[in-house]
Amino acid sequence: MATTTHFMRKFSFFILSVGVLLTLGLTPLPKLNQAETPAQVIAAVNAFRTAQGLPALEVDYALMGAAQAHSDYQASIGQVTHTGAGGSRPIDRAYAWGFG
Repeated sequence: MATTTHFMRKFSFFILSVGVLLTLGLTPLPKLNQAETPAQVIAAVNAFRTAQGLPALEVDYALMGAAQAHSDYQASIGQVTHTGAGGSRPIDRAYAWGFG
């Protein structure tokens, strides 16, 4: 009898878990505002940091340029990768954009 009760508890938990996961999967996610510019995102992050008593982040435009160029490359090939065009590495791209 104890084995049957143990099995039923595990089975009930499994069914409940599947139900919760299915319910969460059906809940629509909020739409992100894709129109925000990098400057708006940085301003929002810095406002949050300031509210938490933290210093604002400083923008490094060389790194921003390298990151945007690599994001454009990834979009063009339809893949997310650390390796850039021609086999470049993140540090190579940063230096090419004038970082350091």
